[in-house]
Amino acid sequence: MDLSKRDKIIDLLRSEINKTQANVMGYLEDTNKVQKENEFLESVTNDYKRYHSYILEEKKREQNQMSILMNYLDKMLQEAGLSAQMANRARFQQNQILGEMEKVKNELDDLTRKTDAYL
Repeated sequence: MDLSKRDKIIDLLRSEINKTQANVMGYLEDTNKVQKENEFLESVTNDYKRYHSYILEEKKREQNQMSILMNYLDKMLQEAGLSAQMANRARFQQNQILGEMEKVKNELDDLTRKTDAYL
């Protein structure tokens, strides 16, 4: 093989090596970007889970407080000698609280159902 052909082959090989190295470096940069994006997405997911847990706890507390209020109103109706008008007002308030409790229960059910679907 003459020297000019050999030099051309060596140049071609060097060129291919340089292209391959450039591609590998590009893949490495892309991999680093994807890894950073994944870490960010993982962080966002963890934030969402914490926020979701917080909302669930708040809804449970709200439901508990409404239940305490309902029990208090029941006790007041039973123990207090209320006039018919005051008893009607207390029952009306009880019905409003029951409606709110139902809303909170539905929200809580919806939140837990969505959580089960994502986890």
